[in-house]
Amino acid sequence: MDPVISGVHAGDPAKLVMADCFPRLHQFEREYGSVLNGLRRAPKLARKVVGFPRGMQQLADAMAAPIGEANLRLRSVATQIRRDAKGWNIAWRAADGTEDGASAKHLIVTAPHWHWGALPFDETVTRLLRDWENAQVPAVTVVARGYAVTDIPHPLDGFGYLTPGVERREVLGCLFPTSVLPARAPEGHALLCCFIGGARRPDLAALPDEALRKVVDAELSTTLGIQAAPRKEWIQRWERAIPQYDAGQRRREEALTQAEAAHPGLHFHGAFRGGISLMHVIRSGDALGRTLARG
Repeated sequence: MDPVISGVHAGDPAKLVMADCFPRLHQFEREYGSVLNGLRRAPKLARKVVGFPRGMQQLADAMAAPIGEANLRLRSVATQIRRDAKGWNIAWRAADGTEDGASAKHLIVTAPHWHWGALPFDETVTRLLRDWENAQVPAVTVVARGYAVTDIPHPLDGFGYLTPGVERREVLGCLFPTSVLPARAPEGHALLCCFIGGARRPDLAALPDEALRKVVDAELSTTLGIQAAPRKEWIQRWERAIPQYDAGQRRREEALTQAEAAHPGLHFHGAFRGGISLMHVIRSGDALGRTLARG
């Protein structure tokens, strides 16, 4: 499980809680005696890989479209969040300095937890959120490269690979997006994405671009036999990448439950709670929305 945990969660397997990070695998152990038995005997779930022709922005645009541009307030800072007998009252200041506000029965907080300290809740809410200030979110840097297929000796016949900590490599893993979604690159080319940093080596995520290139060059040469220079390269740095579901996660999640129970209409939703995967966030968000729509 070491490479799975360090690769998927960018975390330290010694510090994360299996039941919170991989609840289905934990369920296998409880019901079937082991993870392997569970994988063999449990009912198989239908799965498929979904991609968007224009990338993840297409998903965000599709979600925003029904709301309408006139109802979206972007690049704004909340200046007041208060609840009264009718619901929640929110005031904000836009980037151009204009101020506005609105009221609603429900308030859904999807901002990542490291921004909660800047939200102007009153003390009855903020005291329940303080433990989240200590929640770890390590940095991860992604180096994506486009190569001509003829420059890659490896057949790329898989989803990619993750590296176990015992190998002491400087890359968490490398994905082969075009092996699953061919439209991610022009015909005759392949896209490779290397992940660097995480909880065990956050210093690597902060390396300057040239040093990162040397790390990726060495990695792809060793594992895939690549010697040629990439045709294209992108470097994306995430100073806070993936929430860590460590021993304090259940306590922190219970604090959110308490805040929601004490303040009707307040909801917290995101990868910081219940699961980090995009599909989990989408499914649980859809379930929350349907529940609120029913009143």
